[in-house]
Amino acid sequence: MNNSQLSLGSKLAHQNDLEDACIGVLLQSKPSYGGLLDCTPSNTNRSVWVSNFRSSQNISSPTTFPSNASVFCLWRVKVPTGYRIKVHFNSFDVKNSSNCSRAAVEVAEIQGSINTVLGRYCGELPDDVVSTFSFVTVIYTSSNGSAQSHPGFHASLSLAPAETCKQFHDSEANNNIVLSGSSGIIESPFFLLSYNINIKCRWTITVPSGHRIKLSFNAFHLGAAGAQVNCDKVDHVEVRDSYNENDPAYGTFCGNVAPSPIHTVGPKIIVTFVWDERRVFHGFSARYESISGGYTSRCRTDISPEKPIKVQGNTGSLVSPGYPNSYPIITCTWNIVVQEGYIVEVDVTDFEIACDSGSKLLVGEEYFCGSKKPSGLLTSEYDLKIKMIAKEAQHNRGFRATFSMTKRELDVASIVPWIVIPIVVLAICVTMVVSWRRRTGGRDRRGSSFRSSIINRMRTQSTASQTSKV
Repeated sequence: MNNSQLSLGSKLAHQNDLEDACIGVLLQSKPSYGGLLDCTPSNTNRSVWVSNFRSSQNISSPTTFPSNASVFCLWRVKVPTGYRIKVHFNSFDVKNSSNCSRAAVEVAEIQGSINTVLGRYCGELPDDVVSTFSFVTVIYTSSNGSAQSHPGFHASLSLAPAETCKQFHDSEANNNIVLSGSSGIIESPFFLLSYNINIKCRWTITVPSGHRIKLSFNAFHLGAAGAQVNCDKVDHVEVRDSYNENDPAYGTFCGNVAPSPIHTVGPKIIVTFVWDERRVFHGFSARYESISGGYTSRCRTDISPEKPIKVQGNTGSLVSPGYPNSYPIITCTWNIVVQEGYIVEVDVTDFEIACDSGSKLLVGEEYFCGSKKPSGLLTSEYDLKIKMIAKEAQHNRGFRATFSMTKRELDVASIVPWIVIPIVVLAICVTMVVSWRRRTGGRDRRGSSFRSSIINRMRTQSTASQTSKV
C-alpha cells in the first residue's frame, strides 16, 4: 500500500520531535552482514553516507522485540550533490492495515523547508523508489505487537545518476548523467542565460534495444569560432558512440553554427559539454529520439583487422569509423552473409576516401578511392566481403553503405538449356526408334513373301506329282 499523504515525515521537521519519538524504544539488533545498518536500541536514529567510493548500503528493521513494544527506526541518507538515491526493497513483510496505521515504511525527503513523502508502504513489496534530491529519510514504525508475525524489511540504498547538469552539482555527478527512454532534451546549465562558469557535463543516453538515436541541436551558441580553430581548445560539445572511448567521435563542435543531425549506429550515445569560465555564451539545447532503421555496423578501433565483422540480416548499413567525420588509420573488414535463395544489393550512399598511400574501399573484387566512386547497386549471390583500408588519417568523411536481401528471381535463360536439351535428346531417340522399326518392318515383309513363294512352289510341285501318278 502506498499513501503519499504527509504523515511521519511531518513529525521530523524538528529534531525535538525526533528525540521525543525515540524515547522508550526497546529493540534487539538483527545480525549484520555486508555493511548492514540495522535498527538497534542504541541506533534508532542513524545517518548513512553513500558515495562513489561506497556506492551502496543495506538497512534493515529489527527481527525480534518485546510483544508490547512499539518500534521506531529512522535512517537519514545522503549522497554527493547531484546524485539521487535509489531505495530497493530486497524483502518486505510489513503488516497490511488501513492507511498502514499498524506498521509502515515511509520514504521521505526532509531537509530545511523540503518535506515531501515519496511513499508510505505496507503489505505488498514496493517498487524501487528514486529520490529527487541528494538526500532521503527512511522511517520504519510498528505499533505494539503488530510486527510479531511480520518481521519487517530489508532494503539496499544506492547511488542513482543525475538527470541534469547543474553548476552546484558534484563534478562526478555532472560527469555521469544517465538518460533513457524514447526521447528527451539535454541542455547546458543556464541555457539562454549568459553566465560565466567552468563546468563539464557528460550525458550517456540509451534508447530501447534495436533502435538508433537521432540527435538534433535546436540551439547552439558557444561563441564565435574561426574556420581553423581547434574546437578542443575552446568551449565545445563532443558526440561519440559508447562502444569504445578510443574510437573517433562523431564530431567535436564549437562556434555558433548548430551541427547537422547525428544518427548513431546503435542504441547508445555519449555527449560531453565543456564550458570555459573565460567565455560567456548562451549554451546549447538538443533533442534525442529513438528511430528505427535496421542494423548498422560501424568499424571500431578495438576490432582486429584480421577478424571480419560478420553482418547478418535482411537490411542494414555499414559506416566507416568516425563517419560522417574524418577516419583514422585503420583496416576494417565486413562479411555480409547471404541467405540461400537470396542476393545481396549494396548501395554506397556516401563516399569520400582519398587514394593516398593505397587507401581504398574494396567491395568484392572491385576497389574504389578518390574520384573512382561506387555507382548504382552492387549485387552478389554469395557472401560479400567489404574492406576499408585507410593507411593515412584524412579529413574525409569515409563511407556509408546500405544493404538489403532480395529473393533471387528465376533466370529463364539459365534454365532453358536444361529443359530443351532433354527434349531434343528424347526427340532424337524417338526418331531413331521409329526409323529402325520401319527398316526392320520392311525386311519382315520381304521375308514373309519369300517364305510364301517357297511354300506355294512346294504345294504346286506336290500337286503335279500326284497328277502324274494318276
